[in-house]
Amino acid sequence: MNQNKVEEKKIITGMTDSPILRYNELNDNLGGKRELTAELLDMFVQETIRRLWEAEEALDSQDMKCFHREVHSIKGGALNLMADDLTHHALRLEQPVKDGLAGNTESEGIFPGDDSLRKGLEELKKAFERFRVMWNSIREKNEAHQE
Repeated sequence: MNQNKVEEKKIITGMTDSPILRYNELNDNLGGKRELTAELLDMFVQETIRRLWEAEEALDSQDMKCFHREVHSIKGGALNLMADDLTHHALRLEQPVKDGLAGNTESEGIFPGDDSLRKGLEELKKAFERFRVMWNSIREKNEAHQE
């Protein structure tokens, strides 16, 4: 990609890529189709809102399989959409739960009632909110640029 196109994208988004969301790289990987990129990111936001709610409900009822599934799904979506910070927080929460479910006694597995689960979920929610704020800012700048 030539330097002019890279500079144009930075102007359109109003920012460079960051660990919160590598938007420019994601958009490039999707063929530069901003509408498709926006659609995928919007769907991810809606799914993640639901998944975070489901994870909290699972934690409240101590359903660790459901909790793991929801956190794992958030991690996968964030990874695919180049949201590194969110991926990192989901992975930090997912791995010990996975180890606990597997009964891996040599690891630092987490079990129901462990306060670190609640703290980890709160950190995951904060990471998601940072992602959502950044995505909303990029979307607004893109829409303003199109007018």
